[in-house]
Amino acid sequence: MSFRKRGEIVGSPNVIPSAVPGRGGAPPAAPPVALPNTRQPPAMQSMPSSFRPAVQGRSAVVPQRGSVPGTLGNLQLQRPNTQQQHQQRKDEQPLLGSHPGVRPSILTSEPCISTGSSDIDKILAHQGLPIGTSLLIEENGTTDFSSTLLKIYLSQGIVQNRLNPSSQNTHLILVGLDQTWAKTLPGVYKGSSKERKKLAVKENESKVSVSNLIDSQQQQQLQLQKEHILAQKQKQQQQESSNNDLKIAWRYGLQRKSEKSEDLSESQYPNYNNQFDITSTLIPSASPKELTSISIPTRSKSYDLVLKQIEQAIQRQPPNVLIRIAVPLFLNPMIYHESQLQTTTNVIQFIHGLKRILKTHQSRTTLLISLNLDLFPRSNPMTSLIEMLSDAIIELRPFDPQLYNLMEKIYKNQPAKIKHGHLNIHKLPTLSDVGLMCVQDMEYSFKNGKKKFQVEEWSIPVEEEDTDNHNANANSSSAHGHDEPDVASVNPMSSKRQTTTDIEF
Repeated sequence: MSFRKRGEIVGSPNVIPSAVPGRGGAPPAAPPVALPNTRQPPAMQSMPSSFRPAVQGRSAVVPQRGSVPGTLGNLQLQRPNTQQQHQQRKDEQPLLGSHPGVRPSILTSEPCISTGSSDIDKILAHQGLPIGTSLLIEENGTTDFSSTLLKIYLSQGIVQNRLNPSSQNTHLILVGLDQTWAKTLPGVYKGSSKERKKLAVKENESKVSVSNLIDSQQQQQLQLQKEHILAQKQKQQQQESSNNDLKIAWRYGLQRKSEKSEDLSESQYPNYNNQFDITSTLIPSASPKELTSISIPTRSKSYDLVLKQIEQAIQRQPPNVLIRIAVPLFLNPMIYHESQLQTTTNVIQFIHGLKRILKTHQSRTTLLISLNLDLFPRSNPMTSLIEMLSDAIIELRPFDPQLYNLMEKIYKNQPAKIKHGHLNIHKLPTLSDVGLMCVQDMEYSFKNGKKKFQVEEWSIPVEEEDTDNHNANANSSSAHGHDEPDVASVNPMSSKRQTTTDIEF
């Protein structure tokens, strides 16, 4: 058993002065003397003196393991520059309240931006995509609905950036494609021809003139009469709707009441979301000052250069500028030519790099990625890792041709009810760093309409052709004078009962 004096630090060559009177400290320990004919391990001979083990006679190398190298395979162990990241976060200002396209989340009060589709914003549960998070859009089949969502996402940023021509508030970064793809971004929906005429009339009425003042008085009287007539019609419709609610639920279902008033958030944030016409293009198209396109090098074997260009594009912008990053058609062989770019190691390093950029600039960056599941199904381990590193995941699953043809047949007189596929939710950006696991399959359907990307709750279409034919046959028989049809022809079971009754008697 060994003893030490009070105030002496274990393993220290020096001695602290005595804390108790009458007790002196021990003299400094003599340096250890190497025993003769002792041989140090080769790892200690090549190791600097400052890194040698403190305990003499004990090797720094574990037997049968060897020394720890500076790298693990291709993954370099680099210590992040935390001071630089902290300074960047300190320079970046919060955009909530100063940016027209940022509003607080209805769940967590985090600043959110619009994806360009109000229905997608509602599905994400925050009324938008929280800043500093990513959204992965997966799609089955040979369609390309996901690219439409990414185009709307970018167009929304350009429209908000052009609200004030004197200052820039949003910048776009497009990864994998060039400016020619950016020229196909949809423009803002300006309404139908009737709506445009009404707007023109309102603009003329707003001009002050003698004729407008006289016409305004007459229009007020007409408006009062119209309101009185509309009130009477609404009462009649309410009475009729109460009778219609008695329909069988499993056959027809109960239609939800339409919203009587618009959301209050639209008045508070009028420039938060716009409707886009996918049949038109944004005029003028996005300029290099508004959009930075980063192409994939043809002979590149990694994504290091791409990540470096994204970081440089963000640093060139002022700290109060919102950054929207889009990666369409990720891992598509037409864009990512080299096979090494599709390996699991490089892909996961790229996703990790994008996530690091989001965390470094978490107060002003968002990310959207689209991935085709026919090329990389969800059973693929690499796809599972990409999903794990994403904050939110939605899946677009187009209908089979048979189901789509059936819907066209049923809703031939109501084309607005024809949907294009199911929209499944796999993860929501909330509560944790990797998102909230929220699986909702076969609950929503989507439609790529002219006005907007529409998402509604899925309901099974009901074919009413048989009932219509039955009613038509009944009307035709009554028109020919067959008021009392034969009981046996209408109900064959009644004839059987009558026959059995006759035999019994």
